[in-house]
Amino acid sequence: MAPKTSRQWVTAQDGLDNLRFSTADTPEPKEGEVLVKINTVALNYRDTEVVMGLYGHHKSVSHA
Repeated sequence: MAPKTSRQWVTAQDGLDNLRFSTADTPEPKEGEVLVKINTVALNYRDTEVVMGLYGHHKSVSHA
């Protein structure tokens, strides 16, 4: 059984110094989906560009 909340880093893509550590409700998998437990993460160079708002190809960047 999955925990009710999960820990996460949140960014507004405005710099590494503004990363926030928070908790959120654990998502419920829908039909055909699975919930994966992640024990360890790392940032690579492209991830730091996303956090700093310099990488324009990330799915969270609006292309309107």
